[in-house]
Amino acid sequence: MRQEVAAAAVRLFLDRGFDAVTTTEIAAAAGISPRSFFRYFETKEDVVLGSLRETGVRVRDALASRTAEEPAWEALRMALRVVVHTPVHPTEDLVAMAGLLLNTPSIQARSLQKRQDWEELLVPEVAQRLTPSTDPGSMELHDRARIVVGAALAAMNVATHAWLRTGATSDPVAHLDAAMATIQVND
Repeated sequence: MRQEVAAAAVRLFLDRGFDAVTTTEIAAAAGISPRSFFRYFETKEDVVLGSLRETGVRVRDALASRTAEEPAWEALRMALRVVVHTPVHPTEDLVAMAGLLLNTPSIQARSLQKRQDWEELLVPEVAQRLTPSTDPGSMELHDRARIVVGAALAAMNVATHAWLRTGATSDPVAHLDAAMATIQVND
């Protein structure tokens, strides 16, 4: 049902624009009550963004399952593949929804909030993988972990945009790997 509601919403968003569509109209198009809409989505923006919190938990779990000896950057790259391999919507909807994401301020704001949620989930896992510095002038381990996670999420964002520019026809993992390879991280 969640996918049906999302599909109905995306059709409305593409036909009329994100801001012109209400949750009541989405519910009607999906054949559910307006109250039922909120069982599936917290906000209208979440229809476009999907359940990013749950995806963040899957990434954290994938990261935690990597061997402890694996460098933080490589472990993050492999864990982020969870996102690339499990799109929330069918591919044909992804390109259209990318336009909504890039051009709708309320969706961009919600996306930033969810990104901060991911940082909170991933920083402790990454901090465990970093080597503590003995240099008195170096950054604290937690801050270094936050930088590494932020860089990885930025690389994932760029990779997603690059993939969408191809019409979602190229290999998303190749884009992720290329984006992360452009950054040198010293664990």
